[in-house]
Amino acid sequence: MRELRPILITGASGFIGRSFCEYLFKSTPEREVIALVRSPSDLPYNVTQITVENWELFSLLSNLENQDIGTVFHFAAYGVSPSQRELDQIFSTNVILSVRMAQLAKEKNAALITAGSCSEYEASKDQHILLRETSPLQTQTLYGSSKAAAWLATSATALALDIPYTHLRLFNVYGAHEANHRLLPGLIKSLTSNTRISLSDGEQIRDFIHSDDVCRAFLKAEECQTKNSNPEVCNVCTGHGHSVREFAETLCSALHANPNLLGFGDIPRRPDDLPFVVGDTAILNSKLNFACQLDLRGGLTLLCNQFTK
Repeated sequence: MRELRPILITGASGFIGRSFCEYLFKSTPEREVIALVRSPSDLPYNVTQITVENWELFSLLSNLENQDIGTVFHFAAYGVSPSQRELDQIFSTNVILSVRMAQLAKEKNAALITAGSCSEYEASKDQHILLRETSPLQTQTLYGSSKAAAWLATSATALALDIPYTHLRLFNVYGAHEANHRLLPGLIKSLTSNTRISLSDGEQIRDFIHSDDVCRAFLKAEECQTKNSNPEVCNVCTGHGHSVREFAETLCSALHANPNLLGFGDIPRRPDDLPFVVGDTAILNSKLNFACQLDLRGGLTLLCNQFTK
């Protein structure tokens, strides 16, 4: 059996990072997990939190002196929230810190896995073409281009340092711990309080994936890494598109809420709201030998059961 060396996590207080910590606690509670945090957060008790004020490499290594690390999972990001638009912060967090994690992995003889985004892809003019890892990258939006730049810079660094590196581009992840500005929390709040929620027409097609499947993909990526492999990039998605309307209506049904509370067409779509964002799963299936376990109805039903306990 492969030795399960300790895991190092950044961004543990965010949506994906927190979900990953909780998934590890449920699936492998015996595994040592270390989180680099700016301030202590409410995480599972098996997570050792190390507060860092300085993210320079020397400072990080000092905080981790004599600590064995097998894999660095880098989830920290800036620019997901609409309020996060500081230029220096976007590129220092998304690009420079990602490269620094590669340097840290080298010093610790560890592998690196980073969380990317479907926002890294350039908007497709064809509304029915699946996004592939070879699709053109984003050059227009700050968040998307910074995440794409992180992949390019970090993969070159990992290649130069000869460390195992995998970059997972996540599509429309949903689950517990989502930020309040996102679609799912807004829907749950309105539907459970019996108040109408204003929505666009809801005809946008998205590749929705449950956070549990995303966590499984990260662990599968770690399992599949080999010492001498080149940097890899991989979509993490279902390969199936569902409209925002279908997502909302499925959630409404799972909550046994009044469908008349869904105010489709009450507001216009955002100018940057793309009509079709669905990923290709060929590399996910072949190189990681991975397939999602939860379809949209199953994922939303599971979430609602957890929510209503």
